[in-house]
Amino acid sequence: EFGNLSRLSSLDLSYQGTIMRVESLSWVSHLRMLRELNLDGADLSETTNWMSIINNLPFLEVLRMDNCNLPSSLSYINTSNSLQVISLSDNSFNETSIFHWLSNISRTATSFSYLDLSLNSFSGGIPSSIGKINSLSYLDLSWNHLEGPLNNTISNLKYLTLLDLSNNQLQLTSQFVKSLAKLCRLQTLTLDNNNITSEFYEVTDSLSE
Repeated sequence: EFGNLSRLSSLDLSYQGTIMRVESLSWVSHLRMLRELNLDGADLSETTNWMSIINNLPFLEVLRMDNCNLPSSLSYINTSNSLQVISLSDNSFNETSIFHWLSNISRTATSFSYLDLSLNSFSGGIPSSIGKINSLSYLDLSWNHLEGPLNNTISNLKYLTLLDLSNNQLQLTSQFVKSLAKLCRLQTLTLDNNNITSEFYEVTDSLSE
């Protein structure tokens, strides 16, 4: 029935008290005027076509699908050019190829500024493609399984005001600290529960002086 509301601009069906199971999101494709969609907490494990539907909502600005059991086998073809906020935390994503979809969005959606992928299952290093999402001001990758040394990828995100990489297995080196100097707008930096080297502290102390 929601699919008949062709002029609907905002739809919030998040956390309904009991788990709402959605087998298909095809009805969402009829909501062509939709600007905000919040399905936090719904069970979307059967909606294998969710991304293609989202991509074809021409005016969508805010997408929230936290804790939705979203399928990790995805198609990353993108046509959306209006997204500003994407929150997909707590979905057990483990394929870093999702960052290619996100970087494609940033090529056309110049206002794409908020990305929350916390509480997923990404492993390995931070993919270089995330450095292409250079319009971001908010980036949360906390509570994943990211590991290895941090390279200069993050330093490309010159508009960042908040960066949360906490509760991973990242190696925080002196090189990373120096690269932070390029983030002149950064206000909040959270790095706790990672592998911090002694060089990190030494460089940090020298910067504070």
